[in-house]
Amino acid sequence: WEYDADVIAASLLMQFVDQLIEIGERDARVRAIFCRDDGRNLEQTLAIVVAGLFAYFSYVQGMRHRLDKGSSHPAPIVRAHYLKDMMFAAVRGRSGFDAGLFHALLDDRVDEMLIALEQVELFNASVHSEAYIDDIESELERLQVLQRQYRPSCARWSWIGWD
Repeated sequence: WEYDADVIAASLLMQFVDQLIEIGERDARVRAIFCRDDGRNLEQTLAIVVAGLFAYFSYVQGMRHRLDKGSSHPAPIVRAHYLKDMMFAAVRGRSGFDAGLFHALLDDRVDEMLIALEQVELFNASVHSEAYIDDIESELERLQVLQRQYRPSCARWSWIGWD
């Protein structure tokens, strides 16, 4: 169910991304962070938002561990990747959107975030091995199986179409 909540969040986040770009046209402080001289503001803003989501999920997970609390939330990188996929699907058809630039910017922003998270001891780089990446991909595949299995049983109560 956490993943389905993230689906709803992704649509709200896309509205937020668009608002940041619009505000950046009028506000110099917002423009300095979310806008680029070449006008590729959507790619830049989306990359920052996805990296920020990863940081937030990492912070929440790190604090749960420090407080010795449990949770059913997926791993931060899995949730961020899942949200990225949904938001990317929403923008990739937009006129002029540069998917290659977005992914390059996303790599840069996530690398910056990983450094910051490691400095505050909320990320351990040694954990992110090839096997860890394989586990992430397996979790995303498992999610698709669960969605196909359980969404039909909830369809009559859903106010969102999942097709």
